[in-house]
Amino acid sequence: MKKMSRKTIISLVVTSVVLIVGTVILLVYNRRKKIKGETVGQSVVSAVSSAVKLGYIKEYFPLKKGMYGDKVRILQQGLLFKGISVGVAGSDGLFGSSTLAGVRAAFNDPNKTQVTETEWNDFNTLVSSASNLYTGT
Repeated sequence: MKKMSRKTIISLVVTSVVLIVGTVILLVYNRRKKIKGETVGQSVVSAVSSAVKLGYIKEYFPLKKGMYGDKVRILQQGLLFKGISVGVAGSDGLFGSSTLAGVRAAFNDPNKTQVTETEWNDFNTLVSSASNLYTGT
């Protein structure tokens, strides 16, 4: 029997993980849709958020278009606090085209495609400071 290369093994592992994550998202999506009667868009965002919270999808840096989760939501809240639009959905935790446009405006860089951990920490601090101002803590 021929020995599999490292590249082949990695490819098989990545494919398996993608299939598992997709299955979990679909199962959560179908369950939420039946329970709550949500629209398709709400159900997909809710399903992905649930998958992130359950640990099936990991949030990692750099943040970029297509990612979901609390780190993206905090980034969006920081952008909103600075008066920069992140789209009609607001801070929904989905890094879409509107969030990308907001990031480009915030950093004054029309070619920016991602947010590093250091940049995110700056937004996290901004959101925390704003929250303390509003709550008086």
